[in-house]
Amino acid sequence: TLIARAGTWRQPRLATAYYKDMQRRGIEPDTLTHNSLINAFAKAHDLEKALAVAAAMRRRGLTPTTVTYNTLLDGCARARNLTLAAATLAELRAAGLAPSERTYSIMIHLCARTGRLDGAFGWLRRMERSGLTPNAVTYSTLIHGCGRAAQLSRAFPLLEQMEAAGLPPNVVTYTSLIDA
Repeated sequence: TLIARAGTWRQPRLATAYYKDMQRRGIEPDTLTHNSLINAFAKAHDLEKALAVAAAMRRRGLTPTTVTYNTLLDGCARARNLTLAAATLAELRAAGLAPSERTYSIMIHLCARTGRLDGAFGWLRRMERSGLTPNAVTYSTLIHGCGRAAQLSRAFPLLEQMEAAGLPPNVVTYTSLIDA
């Protein structure tokens, strides 16, 4: 949609204009439309407006999905707001939804990005216990966090675990190890 494309371009004003234009034309925004608008604000680092759109979505009687919550969590990660991320995750669970692979990856990224490496490893363990398998991006994110924290002794076992899972390391993986 145009709203999603505006979000990709990090143009939340344009996304909002398209959203309002839809309404003027009598087109009722659905969950997907709201998720796209939330994403536009999250990518533009405007978490307050992303949360406001989610609240408006609920007021319209639309039910947030795992994608909605993951988009909000991504906004929390961009803002480095672990407290709000925990509250958003609690809302996801209270809504009867289960965290997805993406949910766990976002939490791992947020913890690693904010220097909470033990927390990131904790989320990896929770992910694995839930039956979900980390992907190459998840491993690379955690390896990058280890490098930033100068904990290479934790990074190389992750690389081995990644390869044992049949996931080939990518450019990000190797760059993270080299930069560390």
